[in-house]
Amino acid sequence: MNETMTEACKASEMNVTSCHLGTVEHWSNLSMPWLCFKMLSAIISMPFELLLLVLVGRSAVSRADLILVAGFTVGNFICSLGRFTMSITGLDLMLHQSRHALWVTPAQCAQRMHVMFSWVGSSIITLNIVAIALERLVTLASLSPAMGGGQLLCFRLRRGLFSARRARLFLYLSILLAVVNEVVALVLSQRLPNVPVSSLCVINEIMDPDHFNLIRRINLVAGLSTVLFYMVTFALWLLGRRQTLGPGKVTSLCSLRLRRELTIMKSLVAMFLLTLFYHVIPWTVLPLLNDGSVAKVVSQVVIAVHLLSKTFASVVYITVHPILKTEFQTQIKRMPICSRIPWRVFHPTRTSLVYIGK
Repeated sequence: MNETMTEACKASEMNVTSCHLGTVEHWSNLSMPWLCFKMLSAIISMPFELLLLVLVGRSAVSRADLILVAGFTVGNFICSLGRFTMSITGLDLMLHQSRHALWVTPAQCAQRMHVMFSWVGSSIITLNIVAIALERLVTLASLSPAMGGGQLLCFRLRRGLFSARRARLFLYLSILLAVVNEVVALVLSQRLPNVPVSSLCVINEIMDPDHFNLIRRINLVAGLSTVLFYMVTFALWLLGRRQTLGPGKVTSLCSLRLRRELTIMKSLVAMFLLTLFYHVIPWTVLPLLNDGSVAKVVSQVVIAVHLLSKTFASVVYITVHPILKTEFQTQIKRMPICSRIPWRVFHPTRTSLVYIGK
């Protein structure tokens, strides 16, 4: 049995032409900085992702948007774990093995655990970013005066569709669908021809072409739907704010509500930009690029921005989401080292006079 496997391996090595080896050598020279960059981004992002999950778990508020953010962070953490192990494996191939051993087949690449991690995490992220944008749209529509008589309908839809219990079920369902998609991709990759691919295990090289096109279209539709949901949310907020700021309509309670909505909209703008650079642009721009020096530079810039967005996604959520930001400040103040710091000097207490009349 071992002799048969050895002969098969030798035969497969004989099929690797000098052109293939030249391509792999080019990939090895190109992959070194990218592997180091991906490993560094994963090392930086994983602690913040764990911190965000801890903050969501410790938060006393059980809300659908927090659970969906937790689902997004779970997918991001799995992707970071996959990037880290992928970088370690790729660097090991380049530094400790000969040039002839650098090439791998799609089936070999797909069988690696780090590639499976990345695929599962990416699928979870895709499902949750759409759910987050839709939940924010329904929530703001249920509160916006611009909706008129549709406010009650949106409020009922929010309570029925985006309860904390249903958000948890959606989180579990997204993980299950991501695992099923990975199993299908792993099975289909075993039928691909035995040709060398880069040690980066680029997804379009190691996936079945039909399956990859389906996944690309799903991600493209998900990204464009997310952008549409955020744009409608911003439009509703602007219309509602214009109606509220009419002459004689601004009261003390209205002022407090407007200030709270402004804080929420700042977090929505940050989440929208994050989704744009994190998901929409890579899946929209990269498949349209052709071979050439300009396209190569554009693709490298898009991938670099994509990795940076992944790296600081959890930091953005912690610093701009009102509940997560408050919980983070509370946990910091409870630490023994920070308990003696006079926090009121840095953040003076604001007082507001509110009159509730008839």
